[in-house]
Amino acid sequence: MDAPDLCAAPIEVVPDELSVQLSRLRLVPPTDGALAASLRRFGQLSPLVAYRDGAALELIDGFRRLRAAAELGAPERLTVRVLAVDGPRALAALFALHRGAAGLSELEEGWVVQALVREHGLAQQQAAQLLRRHPSWVSRRLLLVEALAPAVQDDVRLGLLSPRAAREIARLPRGTQPEVARAVAAHGFSSRQTARLAAAVARHGVADLERVCTELHPASPPSSVAGWYAADLTLLTRVATRLTRRLREQSPATAALRAQLRAATPVVRALGAALTHALEDEP
Repeated sequence: MDAPDLCAAPIEVVPDELSVQLSRLRLVPPTDGALAASLRRFGQLSPLVAYRDGAALELIDGFRRLRAAAELGAPERLTVRVLAVDGPRALAALFALHRGAAGLSELEEGWVVQALVREHGLAQQQAAQLLRRHPSWVSRRLLLVEALAPAVQDDVRLGLLSPRAAREIARLPRGTQPEVARAVAAHGFSSRQTARLAAAVARHGVADLERVCTELHPASPPSSVAGWYAADLTLLTRVATRLTRRLREQSPATAALRAQLRAATPVVRALGAALTHALEDEP
């Protein structure tokens, strides 16, 4: 199989016409204020990329821009480059469009490989040829994904766990991984701290998990205002994502929890207003 031709004439479509099934292979943040601000100020600077899967116009690249456009309610029509490819070649296009230093994480690459092999029935050799990678690379990415418990993969998608931390957790038995992942998210461990925690669990099991967590010193505090902003926003995103998932799965049943929700609501609204104001003040 040859790699897909990424040249195609763009068309204009209404955002609702686009399907986003392939977003499950990408780590797309729930919100992106900077991108929304750019779209509001400059409009769409580059076309999205899609292909036709039967009657659906399936998005390959541009999930963040589509989400930002939906949040803004504008533009009413988006420019899309539609590739004449099938499902496997669409996955190869997704992979090709994100090569380089700022490309896909190892886990996202593994999801692409898994879709090619498990969903489309390609042999690993065929997947390697399509992605222009060595067969051993394909094997490693597939092993990474299939060694990682589904619950931990969901944590990565929700932003509760970084892909690098997930790679360290993947070294553990799948039955142990969710508990370790919860500890990593709760303590805000870096990928290096996660590696140390995973090594300790591999030696001693989860019986001493909390003791090991307390022994792992937190990272040094930020040394600048920008560093504090970054640290606080990272923590805010992690907590907000986790709380959103829990609220959607099951509403609080006790009066005490509902009272806490009512007390938190004006604080969250004030934060949202402050974030919006900060983005509007961009030069």
